[in-house]
Parts: sequence; structure tokens; C-alpha cells
Amino acid sequence: MIKRSLSFLAGARGAGLLLACLSSLFLTACLQTAGPPRNTGLPNFEQAIVEATEKLIGQTSKLPGFLARVESVVGRKRLVVDPMIDIDTGQQTAATRLLEQRIVARIAKEHPQYQIVPFQASEIARADALLTGTISREAVPGQKQVLKLNLAITDLKSGLSLAQASAMARAEDVNNEPTPYYRDSPVIVKDQAVTAYARTAATPPGQRADNDYLQRLGLAATISEATRAYDEQRFPQALEGFRKANQERDAPRLKALTGEYMSLVNTGRLQEAEAAFGRVVAFAIRNDVLQIRFLFEPGRVEFWTDRERNPLSAQYPMWLRQIAREADTAKACMAILGHTSRTGSEAFNDRLSQQRAQTLQQRLTVEARDLGPRTKPVGRGWRENLVGSGTDDAQDAPDRRVEFRVLPCGQIGGFE
Repeated sequence: MIKRSLSFLAGARGAGLLLACLSSLFLTACLQTAGPPRNTGLPNFEQAIVEATEKLIGQTSKLPGFLARVESVVGRKRLVVDPMIDIDTGQQTAATRLLEQRIVARIAKEHPQYQIVPFQASEIARADALLTGTISREAVPGQKQVLKLNLAITDLKSGLSLAQASAMARAEDVNNEPTPYYRDSPVIVKDQAVTAYARTAATPPGQRADNDYLQRLGLAATISEATRAYDEQRFPQALEGFRKANQERDAPRLKALTGEYMSLVNTGRLQEAEAAFGRVVAFAIRNDVLQIRFLFEPGRVEFWTDRERNPLSAQYPMWLRQIAREADTAKACMAILGHTSRTGSEAFNDRLSQQRAQTLQQRLTVEARDLGPRTKPVGRGWRENLVGSGTDDAQDAPDRRVEFRVLPCGQIGGFE
């Protein structure tokens, strides 16, 4: 081991990485890198979690004897876990929660050198390192749908990735149902914050994690605590947390703005909720993409108005009113992209998605007549599915979305 390590350190890159690692309490994984994920003989989801976790922790434990002795003086490392996400949808789901729970339980049982601490601003300031994790979907020949797990441990003092591991898994029997916040969200919350998190979870050892993500960890923790309160139906506390996040220096963020709107709805403050939804729309238009979960009757262009199974439908008239108002105020030109789930033929879904986009254009024009020539309906069918399960339930609700893509007005006519 020592001979192999000295050979690694002989290079300039190895020496640089060692010096970077020695600057932190985590004197770890810079001496190994993660192997490539397997593409054949895929394990199930539970097996892939074990594989990725052991790869990850293995990188922080197989150290030369002299480094191990230094590490033993430091004691247990405080490891904070930012809730894991599905990066295709931007959501937390039953699957991402299971991933996080299994990893935390395994670390607690098999690797007592780590102490897991809550993802809170006060704990982040005292923690040694940060654990992030994502699920995504990849196309692999011979496989219907394949999941990729990415895990990373980042040193909070240097900002360097100390370990990164991946594993592939079969997607069968994986529950993609969103957690309560994401189930209730009218907006697909897939923004720059999700992208920055995903980059961090995929950062190779020795490289710096995403700078925007690291700088906004305190804000992310505030939003995470508010999200937890929402999931637990503590709506007044959730509202307080989301409002606090929206008032912070690095705010606003789409997730916090949307959370404030939903918390107001659930506390019966509907007039304030409409104003909050307007702020969601205005923010999204400024950032070029607004993806709304208008759900339609299967195979039809009418909205799904079953209040018991789709309580959000009661808010649809208000959503349309605010989208029209904010788009008109901003003088925005937008492509209205209709999407469908994978159920049915490609030709049928192309027609259906086009008709749904036209329906939205017509309804918006009723609210603001000038939007007619500044909008163009385009059907995408199911070709841009985010989940792709074709289950037509809560799991693939992000696939049945309408996307408002802001474009320069000179390009709207030629957009396809």
C-alpha cells in the first residue's frame, strides 16, 4: 500500500491533491478514485445502493498507515447529508428517500468513524464534510430503463471532493412517487440549484465541488427544513421557513417561492397565495422556463378536474390568470410546449400534445388578448419524458406537463 501510494504521490497532480486534502479534517480519499459504473449484469436498486456506498466509503478508509494514524487523532468525522434528489425531475421521491435512508443506516452500522448530523445551517458550520446523492436515468443497450446512482463526499473546509462513487441499477420496482411537497407543487422545480447539486454529486475526487452550490448551502438548509415541515403538514412552520428563505441575501429560489405559495394555500390564505403564485411565474419568466403541471383527462384535451384525486385543479383558473398577467406585463414571447406520458402511440401523442398546447394558448389569450401573436403552441408528444414510466399516475406526473419557454420575439415564428 505504501509503495503504491508513494508512486501516486510522485506526480505533481498527486502531490497537489495530497496537500489539498491535508488542509482539512478529512485526510482521506485523494489516494483512490471511483471505478466506472457497471453497464451489464445490473443489480437491483438495493444492491446498487450497497455497491455505491461501499465504493464511496472505501475511498475514505484505505489510507497509508501514516495518514491513518493522523486521522485517528482527529476522531469521528461529522458528516451532514443534503437530501438526495432525482435530477431528471428535480424532485425528492420515495426512491431518493430510500437511497438516503439506506446509505445513512449502512454508514451508521458499518462505518462508525462517521457521525451523521442533520442538514441544518447550525450543523453545516460545525460539520467536516457533506454527503450528496442523485438518481438519474440512462439509456443502456438491452435494458428497458436503467438508473444511475451518484454519491459524493465533499470537504466543507476546502470545497474539494474527497470521494465519488457511482453504480447502475435496474429500474424495476423502484417507486418514483414524489414526496408531499413535490406532489403538490404546480411547478416542475428543476432549476440552477438542482443542476449545481447534480454537479457536486458527480465531482471526481480532488476537484472542487460546484461553487454556487457550496456558497448557498445555508440557504439550501433553510429551504430543506421548510420542505420537511411541509411534508409533515406543519404548514404555518413551512410558511415561516419559506418566507425566511425568500428574504435571504441569495434568494429567491424557485423552490422557496413555490413553497410559500403552497403553504399559503394550505393555511387558507388564498388571496395572498395568488400574489405568491404571481411571484413564482414572474421569477420563472425572468429565468426563461416555466414548467406547469396542468393535468388533462387521459387521451383528451380537457383538464382533469377530479377534486379528490387532483385537488390542484381548483387552482387552474388562478394559475392561468397569473401566467397571462405576468407574461403580458413582461411582454414575453413564449413557446407553449405540450407533453404527454408514454401511454399510446407516438403519432397519437404528438397530436394530443399539440392540441393541449393549443388549448392552453386559447385560454391564456382569453385572459390577455395580446399574448396570441406572442405565443406558439408546439406538441412534443412523449419524446421529452422526464420519468418515462407510462404509469399515468403521480410517479410520471412531470411527463404530463406544459412548458412555457421564453424566446426572443423574432424567433417565435420559426420555433419547432
